Amino acid sequence: MKKLILFLLCVNTILMSSNSTIEQKIYAKTLHELFKDKQQIEVWCDDKEKIDMIAKIPHIKITDFIETANILIIFHSFNISQDKIIFVGTYNLLKHYKENAIGGFFWQKGRPNILFLKDNLKKYDLNVSQDLEQYVKQAL
Repeated sequence: MKKLILFLLCVNTILMSSNSTIEQKIYAKTLHELFKDKQQIEVWCDDKEKIDMIAKIPHIKITDFIETANILIIFHSFNISQDKIIFVGTYNLLKHYKENAIGGFFWQKGRPNILFLKDNLKKYDLNVSQDLEQYVKQAL
């Protein structure tokens, strides 16, 4: 019985680290694509676990101040009123911040989903590469 529990814990850890690695790669690609000209990208995030993951991406600096951030990555907050570039972690937040959010990354049915909103990319004068163009949508 102990071996079975240990085995299940190991499998769960491997699967979770795999998702975390995928997530980190997606955030790295997205942030570096959006801010091609910046040597260092300042990111504000409202999730401690995600902060730890995002902080490990090269050329990313986590900031505690929304005002100094180049982009806000939001997972929980529905009350951000700053006119800042927003990238969200849930579909509900994407609908909530549809006026400012340039897109979002979230898991649905165990699969990663990434989505960019064309009008908001234009609003902030941002472009995505051809690799990410397939994820650009006109509207929600």
